[in-house]
Amino acid sequence: MAINEVTVTGRKFRKLVDETAKLWQRISFWTKASDVEFEDGKNAETKLGMINGITSDINGDSDNIAASIKVVNELNNKLGGFEPVLDAAGKITGYKTNVGGADTVFPFRSITESSFSLLSQKYISAATPETCDVSATIENDGYLIGLVSKGSNSVSTSIACTINGSAIDASYSVNPNLFCIYTCKVTKGDKVILRCSTSSTLPVGYGLHSTLMEIVPR
Repeated sequence: MAINEVTVTGRKFRKLVDETAKLWQRISFWTKASDVEFEDGKNAETKLGMINGITSDINGDSDNIAASIKVVNELNNKLGGFEPVLDAAGKITGYKTNVGGADTVFPFRSITESSFSLLSQKYISAATPETCDVSATIENDGYLIGLVSKGSNSVSTSIACTINGSAIDASYSVNPNLFCIYTCKVTKGDKVILRCSTSSTLPVGYGLHSTLMEIVPR
C-alpha cells in the first residue's frame, strides 16, 4: 500500500533541559544544511552552499560551479601526464610526461649546460684593405652571436649579417656602427656571413674586428 505523505521542512520543537538557566534544545525533524556541523564548527551551508552545480564545460569561467570528473579527465589528457620534477632542495629542474613514452623526463637547460664555440674571427689594421668579412657553416642547432668592432667612428662603416642569403637586424649597435652585436637562433647547415667594410682607410692605431660565435645547448 502506497504511503500518503507530505514532506515538512523547517519544522522543529524545543525541549527545556535546564529550567533554572532557562536553557532549551532546538530539535529539527528535518535536517537542514545550516543544522549540519563539521568538526571545525562550520555548517554545511557555509562550506558547500556556494557550489551552484556541476559542469562538464571545459571553457566555463564561473567561480561557483564545480568541475565534473569528465572535465578533470579531459584536462589530464591535455596535460599528457605532466608532472614537475624536483631536486632535493625542492627546485623544479624539469618535468615528466607520458607523451613520447611513459614517464618521459624533460630536464630544463641552463647556460652552464651549453657549449661555446668560436666559428670564425678576423682582424685588420689601418694599413690593410678596409674589408673584414667572416663566414661559417653552422654545425649544430643553437644560437648565433656575431660581433663587429670598428674602434673609430671617424670613418663610415657598412656592416651586415646574413643567414642563407637573408639579412638579419642587429640586436645592438653603437654610434651606429662603432660596435654591433647580432644574435639569433640557427640550425645545422645554415650559411652565415658577417660583412664589414669601411669607405676609406681607418686612422692609424685603429682596426676592424669581426667574430662569429655559437652557443649550443647540450
